[in-house]
Amino acid sequence: MGTAKLLLPWPTKTRPHGSVIDAVAAAWRESQVSESFLIVRPDDREIQEQFRCSQMTVVKPSEAPTDMTQSAQIGLRYLEERFSPRPIDGVFLSPSDVPQLTAQVIDSLIEASTVWDPEHASEDKPPKVPHVSQSFAAAKNKEDPSSLPVLSPLFGDHSGHPVLFAYATARRILDLPAGVGIDTLVRGLPRRRVSLPVEWLVEDCDTPAAYQHALTKLRDQS
Repeated sequence: MGTAKLLLPWPTKTRPHGSVIDAVAAAWRESQVSESFLIVRPDDREIQEQFRCSQMTVVKPSEAPTDMTQSAQIGLRYLEERFSPRPIDGVFLSPSDVPQLTAQVIDSLIEASTVWDPEHASEDKPPKVPHVSQSFAAAKNKEDPSSLPVLSPLFGDHSGHPVLFAYATARRILDLPAGVGIDTLVRGLPRRRVSLPVEWLVEDCDTPAAYQHALTKLRDQS
């Protein structure tokens, strides 16, 4: 479907003329996340224009990424250059074609990240977490941060997005060769699934059929 899918209609009560990417940006903006980055193709001028006044930072590489892995690598390099994250920091990773994403889902994963630092569990609020759409989190741990579990949502029996990494683990994405997906890395890592309500399910709208199915579900819930 290409980049045009991000501009497809996704009307809600608060954004009756909203698009897919409007919904995704709002989810990150309304969550505990402190900063968001959207990786775009250099020729995605309509997306860039739409987000000129947005709170989401648009990262435009000199060459278009060919897949999700390259997009994540671009985001991680941008993060390193701008924020110099510590190994004990973390990263959310999510595609941009997930208009069902909500702040509830994001914040639930942030709450679950207290498994990284049990001492933090007694605090009233979860940590303030930056996101790269492709995204970035903060959590403390006295252990080797590369051994921390990857946190992912489980909606009933269905896996979904986004995924929360410790930064020391996320950095390993930079070493993935061309053509190797992030799933290949994740399969070899310790993992914790966070159970969430099935009605919160977040899936890719990466085909016309998937988009129509999600849009029908949205209208039925309205």
